[in-house]
Amino acid sequence: MDKKINFSINICCLNSEKYLNETIQSVINQSYKNWELILVDNGSDDNTHNIINNYVKKYKNIKSFNENKKGLSNARNLAVKNSSYEWIVLLDHDDIMHKDRLKIHCNDIRNNINKMFFFGDAMFFDNNNTKLYSRFDIARKKDNFDPVRLNLNKVDGYINLTKYGCFIVSSTVCFNKNIIKKIGWFNNKYKFILDYIFFLNVSKFYDFYCSNKIISRCRIHDDQSTNKLKKIYFIELNNLYFSFYFNTKISYSIKISIFIKNLRLIFSYIKTNTLYM
Repeated sequence: MDKKINFSINICCLNSEKYLNETIQSVINQSYKNWELILVDNGSDDNTHNIINNYVKKYKNIKSFNENKKGLSNARNLAVKNSSYEWIVLLDHDDIMHKDRLKIHCNDIRNNINKMFFFGDAMFFDNNNTKLYSRFDIARKKDNFDPVRLNLNKVDGYINLTKYGCFIVSSTVCFNKNIIKKIGWFNNKYKFILDYIFFLNVSKFYDFYCSNKIISRCRIHDDQSTNKLKKIYFIELNNLYFSFYFNTKISYSIKISIFIKNLRLIFSYIKTNTLYM
């Protein structure tokens, strides 16, 4: 229980110059100091590479690697492979860590020694720094469930992730690197829902722990991949829902819930070309 916990924070970048400094600074400003930062530049053609190099030159615990636009899954896998520590922390290139995020992860890990996967709540905000909503508040008010109260033990966690969708924000996730040995790497067949697929695969074999604390701030802006890859996101998520219908481990009542979510996805995409998640 007294073993030092070290974190490898993974950030994958693609044309990230607008927000990357603020994201990296949120790592540097962590109250818990046992960390390294792994940055993967996935073929940026803006000033991202220079920003990363400036931090690498200044900080010994910041490292960088390059990919040539091979997709987020390959970038995530490269970051994990080059992570020195046991605990992997995900952070998107335009999001911000709460200053005590690593401290919260550390306490959660120590208090839940049998768990390998941890996540928490996230506050979404806009470019004016206006708070919009927390992910868990949306789940409670709009979708009538509370992520903190769900059974997230293995298998049950998988069922709840199919029934309620991906209520886990990637920029709040921390997992043990040894998970990869059991379930494999991030799947490069997916361009957008790869994190959701990874979470589903983990939930088949491992218990999850959900913190009720807001541990990251997630930026809503016009340049994010949600807006740029709407069609791909729609196709991938629609196909995933379709696969659930033929999964014998999922009950009929849950398949009805999935079908309703599927219809909402289709109608929202057709009507407004925006996606309901």
